[in-house]
Amino acid sequence: VGKGLEEGSSFTTMEYEAELESTLREAQAKVEAGEDASALLDEAQELVDQLKIEARTADAKKAVAAHAARVKELRERGALFGAAKKEASRPGSSVGRQRLTDARDKARASTSQIEKTKEMLDEIEDTGADIITELHRNRETIDKINGHVKETKGELDKADKMVTRMSKWWSRW
Repeated sequence: VGKGLEEGSSFTTMEYEAELESTLREAQAKVEAGEDASALLDEAQELVDQLKIEARTADAKKAVAAHAARVKELRERGALFGAAKKEASRPGSSVGRQRLTDARDKARASTSQIEKTKEMLDEIEDTGADIITELHRNRETIDKINGHVKETKGELDKADKMVTRMSKWWSRW
């Protein structure tokens, strides 16, 4: 998210969000290294809870929900890596090491896919905003045209009345 949860966000909200991003990066690095990141994830959850209180718009609430989902995903990945690491630490457990490696690879692939999806959603959101702007301009143009049509109709009605009066006057002779 990084831009502030919403236009006009308070400085405190932007600080919370910056701290959350930093904490999540650290936690992700620890999880991917197979280390315990539970303290960092607890801190991230507290920041998410604080941002939930601050979020006022639908977009801000969506951004907070995305952060909450990322915290949950990192917790799950940490638990998965933790279990695999325990098994791998058993003497002679190459199966455990392989599982840990496979889990790490899947987690990286998932993270990559999520980041690509987020980028795509950002592009779609930008395109939607452009479309809405263009539709607004088109509406203004149509409203102007309707005004011109009403003006022209009024002028034609006047002309029709004049022609009718003139033809009545002319038919008297």
